[in-house]
Amino acid sequence: LKKSLSTGEVTLFMGGKGQGDALHQLASPSSIAFQDGDAYVADSHNNRILKKSLSTGEVTLFMGGKGQGDALHQLASPSSIAFQDGDAYVADSHNNRILKKSLST
Repeated sequence: LKKSLSTGEVTLFMGGKGQGDALHQLASPSSIAFQDGDAYVADSHNNRILKKSLSTGEVTLFMGGKGQGDALHQLASPSSIAFQDGDAYVADSHNNRILKKSLST
């Protein structure tokens, strides 16, 4: 959900179309972060990080989404994402690790 601070209006920002694994659905989103005009959502039960362009509204897969697992291309219940110096850092909770991905690739 999204709340306008100026009007107090609450609108749907992402998800809200039932639990699922399609790009327009979420399953236990746990955090959201913003970087360079995009929103990144940790979609925990879908084992992925989604990226939403704030200018176009397009949602794409940023990380994970290839089944739960411990390979570097997989996540297991990601809980948060943060950014520093052009890199994204993802807390991959059930794998007990922090993964780093360059935003330039």
